[in-house]
Amino acid sequence: MTPQNSPQQPPSRQPGKIARMLSIERIKAEVKAVSERFPVTLVFIGLATLYALTCVWDANWPDHVNIAACVSLSLACLLSLAAYLWCEYLHAERRSLLWQLLTIAFALVNFIYLYNRAEYLSLADGIGYSAAYTALVVAIFFLPIARRSSIKLQWLYSVNVLEAVALALLLQIVLGIFVSIVFGTISLLFGVSSFKLSMSFGIVLAGALPVMAGLCYLPRATDIEAQTERDTVQASAISAFTKNVLMPLALVYTVILYVYGLKILFTLTLPNGYICWMVTGIVSAVLLIVYGLQGYICSAGTKAATKRLAAIALRWFPAILLPLLVLMSVAIFYRINQYGITTSRLYVATFNIWAYFAVAYLIIAKLPKLNLVATSFAVIFLLTSVIPHFNYCTWGISAVQHKVTEALKTAGAEKFPLSYEELLDIVGTLSEDEAENIAYDLDYLDDWDNHSAVESIVKSRTRIYRWEIMNACKTPSAKFEARNEVRALSPVPQGFASVEYMTKYDYSDFATHGGKYPLKMPNGQTVDIPVDSLCRISTESIRFVPARLDIVDRPGDIFMLTDYNINGDRRREKPYSYISVSGYYFTNNTEQ
Repeated sequence: MTPQNSPQQPPSRQPGKIARMLSIERIKAEVKAVSERFPVTLVFIGLATLYALTCVWDANWPDHVNIAACVSLSLACLLSLAAYLWCEYLHAERRSLLWQLLTIAFALVNFIYLYNRAEYLSLADGIGYSAAYTALVVAIFFLPIARRSSIKLQWLYSVNVLEAVALALLLQIVLGIFVSIVFGTISLLFGVSSFKLSMSFGIVLAGALPVMAGLCYLPRATDIEAQTERDTVQASAISAFTKNVLMPLALVYTVILYVYGLKILFTLTLPNGYICWMVTGIVSAVLLIVYGLQGYICSAGTKAATKRLAAIALRWFPAILLPLLVLMSVAIFYRINQYGITTSRLYVATFNIWAYFAVAYLIIAKLPKLNLVATSFAVIFLLTSVIPHFNYCTWGISAVQHKVTEALKTAGAEKFPLSYEELLDIVGTLSEDEAENIAYDLDYLDDWDNHSAVESIVKSRTRIYRWEIMNACKTPSAKFEARNEVRALSPVPQGFASVEYMTKYDYSDFATHGGKYPLKMPNGQTVDIPVDSLCRISTESIRFVPARLDIVDRPGDIFMLTDYNINGDRRREKPYSYISVSGYYFTNNTEQ
């Protein structure tokens, strides 16, 4: 017991995270701790920094080397970090070395693969790598399920990772501004400027250093276990933000999608393909909201009413996604059946199926473990993205190649690869829709400098474009544009009181009636524009002269059309999507 006369000792205070970040005396300790905890990750960060510096100092790396280095190093950083964190929290430190060796091997294989590809990533490659990045980010933010980890530990871990990332971004912004101010001041005061030097300091101070700082504050298992004994301000703030901001916004967006679903149901039409991405977004948002609300369940200081609301949302908020998932299934699987398999459709279909299981689990489980949902997503999409020759990118390209080859065989092709001229001869014998599908698929497969995806079908030294195939085969494209430039106006007709030059634009989707479209001019009068005839004139390349058009509202007036621009898509119910006309409006001098 402390004597009464002795001065009271001030309570010991542990430095906060921001204080530790800015404390010079702790830098060595933090760097040492990170180097011991994430050595392979630091090596990849160092290699990425050195590579960026060489690029600044005029190392003329070829484009395919740049892509291979950037993608391989960034993926390796994320993969090694995820492996370290999972092994640490699963108490499987002995397996950590094996996983890091696999990460190094993956980085090398991936670099060689991209090095031998081309100067540009194909669309399918880009989709596959995006899925891999997403899966690794999810794996870093969410721990796998383990017997020793409680739901609160898993939730607090994600909160702490989010805090570490926020602190790293804050430090990056501050140091980036500092570097800009310092070198800007030197340039203004002393007339000395060096882009390479300023960029080098920016890469090190505003790039590598904040990343290392973020690694310093990634939570350890022991820290999280100690944190579970008390509630944190950060955790409470995240739950409150989720309940009061994110959840209402998600509900409003869900209502919009429901209204669209009812429209589809009552009109008996197929859903728009974009609905797949919209439902994917709302499913992801709802899962994040459910995870954020879980903080109320884990916190002992939560009010009973708030905890009850969170429990209801955890159980029933995912249930409202089921009709939207059905809508998404109709959209994606119809397109797969109608147009075939592609890389993006494989990923969307997989997400759709995975979402059914995730939502069903959240509804059925009495106390759902949300990290199980996140972990399953990370594992599925990582495995479908990174295994050589057994990934959606490879399967998608193979499916499109098979589809095009079979279509050309049906059209009469006997020996592959075809020459470009043979391709045009065959496609020219097909219907517009069949030719369009083949041209679109070849355009999808071909790359800027890498023609490996089409070389077994067509020999071509240049990029294959859909529009070039369609134009060369003289097959009219469904999309069109009719345009004529200004011509000289004939003499002003007699008997008119005034003339005014007018231009009118209309971006509305419309269909013609009797070949005409009533367009309201700036003076409020309506002109019957013979849209169908004007499109035929432009298509047939007949010389256009000013056309005299009647006024619907004032029969005595006339409109002399001098130029126009019309475009749209004939495959749509309302084929015209844009029209602009210019000309001279003549007002009759007789009272109407």
